[in-house]
Amino acid sequence: MQEPVEQFQGIRNSTPLFRDWTPFASELIVKQLPQGTRYTPPEPNLELRSRIALTADKLNGSEELFLKSCLSFLESGMIEDDFKSDDKSRDQFALNYKITVDDKELSYYNFVQEVNKLKGIAIQRVILASQMTNDESLDQQAYNLKTKIEKIKETRGYFVPDDLKAVDNLAIQIIDFILSKKNGVEKNATG
Repeated sequence: MQEPVEQFQGIRNSTPLFRDWTPFASELIVKQLPQGTRYTPPEPNLELRSRIALTADKLNGSEELFLKSCLSFLESGMIEDDFKSDDKSRDQFALNYKITVDDKELSYYNFVQEVNKLKGIAIQRVILASQMTNDESLDQQAYNLKTKIEKIKETRGYFVPDDLKAVDNLAIQIIDFILSKKNGVEKNATG
């Protein structure tokens, strides 16, 4: 398992708090995707962004990192393919197929890393952020979710959209917890 800081490294160095998702719009991307690929584009969550913006200048580095991870997860799109659990074929395809985003050519692999919430590292970042809040309730939810995710990996080997509802709920609760803490209000459980 990666060290906590390593799991957040990509987010820390390359992702602004409020990401511009316009280069990933359906009308720009779908025509480039291989047949049989189902694409839901990323979409900004304006309500959460406005709430976070009110507190952004009060955040320490860890809190900003956790908010980036959670907000990015919630806003990310989904890419579903027909490879199922055939990681070898998926990886071979993903490294060779190219997508153009914002006049830059990306491997399909890098494109998926940018926009797909079905990837395991994005889920792990939300779970880790929850564990690092030092909130007993969030930590317990993270533990339960981690157990569920590990079982999915062992049995099916890949994630489907229905698997992500609990991750979405946890990400929202982490955001609520951090914002409430920064605003001097007791945690208000949501979800």
